[in-house]
Amino acid sequence: MNADVDILTYVEDPGAANLITGLSEALARHGLVLGTFAPPVLSGYLSAHGLPHTVVDDTTTAPELLHRHSARILAVGTSENPDTFAFELVDAARQIGIPGVGLVDGPANAAWRFRGRTESPLAHLPDHLTVPDDASAEAFRVLGVPHGRIRVCGHPHHDRIREARCTLERVGRSALRKRVFPDIPKEERIVLFLAEISDGLDPTQFVRTPDYTLSGSGDSDKRTDIVLEEVLGALAEIDPVPSLIVRLHPKNRADEFDRYRRAIRGFSSGGIAWEAIFAADMVVGMTTVLMLEAALLGRPVLSVVPRESEKPWLPAIDAEIISCVTRRDELRETLRRAVDDPTILRATSAESLILYGAAENLASFLAELIGG
Repeated sequence: MNADVDILTYVEDPGAANLITGLSEALARHGLVLGTFAPPVLSGYLSAHGLPHTVVDDTTTAPELLHRHSARILAVGTSENPDTFAFELVDAARQIGIPGVGLVDGPANAAWRFRGRTESPLAHLPDHLTVPDDASAEAFRVLGVPHGRIRVCGHPHHDRIREARCTLERVGRSALRKRVFPDIPKEERIVLFLAEISDGLDPTQFVRTPDYTLSGSGDSDKRTDIVLEEVLGALAEIDPVPSLIVRLHPKNRADEFDRYRRAIRGFSSGGIAWEAIFAADMVVGMTTVLMLEAALLGRPVLSVVPRESEKPWLPAIDAEIISCVTRRDELRETLRRAVDDPTILRATSAESLILYGAAENLASFLAELIGG
């Protein structure tokens, strides 16, 4: 990577990485150079998505990185890590007068995105925020971020999904299924479960609480385990039982699901999830952004959350783009019907929630900041 960059961006989680899809090319049209940096844990994900980057290790300091590359703008994604290096970069950039931009991928956990180890939800807030939609903008306005510091840009990843859907449709689901799930007979239904880590910016949000309306088997208090147990229980009542494939989150390990090995047909991991999503008959998950991506790919999607209060974590649920259940009887009835007729899970078109052209929108905003 060239020593000098106009925009230095640091991303630590997949959600943030998705926001810079196509950004380098869009900035180049403005005559600007993007430099992307990430910790080792995210390198594989970035490579799989074709995003050039440089790995930053623990020996690099924030001032050193900014000075070494002569950055004119700092852009950081948010992370589930309260001690993320992104906060050091934001603080260092402020000290030397480099404008900072926070790249936010959705409204969930707005009060924890820039809190770090402090009590203030805006402790590490950069000078500006870019968000994908109005719901995300409102979540930060409520916290006290001025309207003029927030720019709604859409989500660059969604443009890429629209292009990918066209490609996948040309290949065809039958051909993809043979390639992605070669060991599953063609007459069996495939349910793809999108796993999430039972951790986050506020770990207490991802374990059992008294207001849970789903209980699982009772052997685990982890949110993902509880929901997976409920899904497995519901599928077991269907004849014939559909094949369940677990799509691992980049921070999941397959051995975390050892207790369910007898009921799980297989795992999907690494690379881009879209082929597995497109090849499956149905996608079931919680509130990961992959749920919206599955809807944009035209697949039947069902969100299963253990309590009503989690529905706003995924705006596509409130927009009635994705069906959602919170109780065991709802889940079992919905899955039973959806296995026979997956179209019952399709409601409002996902297109209604999307602002396309997001990479150019974001690039234009960054160019404005440099020009200003």
